[in-house]
Amino acid sequence: MTTTGLMDTHLVSIAHDHGVSTALTGTAVSLLAAANIAGTVASGPLSDRYSCARILAVLYGVRALIMILLALALYRAWLVVISVAFGLVDFATLAPTPLIATRNFPVASLGPRLRPAVDGAPGRLRGRLLSTRSAP
Repeated sequence: MTTTGLMDTHLVSIAHDHGVSTALTGTAVSLLAAANIAGTVASGPLSDRYSCARILAVLYGVRALIMILLALALYRAWLVVISVAFGLVDFATLAPTPLIATRNFPVASLGPRLRPAVDGAPGRLRGRLLSTRSAP
C-alpha cells in the first residue's frame, strides 16, 4: 500500500482517535485534496526545469517526514498543517516519474514499467472515468 493509500484511508480514523472534531477532520481532508491539485500542477513545470530524480527524492523524503509527524502530532491544528503538507507532495510525483521513465527506457516498454506508478488511486479513477464499459 502506498503512503497515499495510508493517508487517505487512515486520516479520518487517526483524527477520531486524537479527539478531533468531525468539522476539523472534514476541513483537513478537503485541504488535503486542494493541496493535491496544487502540488500536481506545480510539479509539472518543476520537472521540466530541475532534475526529476532530485525532485522525487525530496518528495518521498518529505512524505516520510510527514508520516512521522502525523504519528507524533499531539495538537489538533497540526492535523490541518500535516494534511496540507502531505497534499502538496502526494500526487506531485505523477509528473517526474513518467518523465524519468521516458528518458531511461524504450518507449515500447513504458506500459509495463509505469503500470505500478499509475495503478494506484489516480490510475483506478482514470480507468473508471474513461471506461466505455458499463459498471456491473
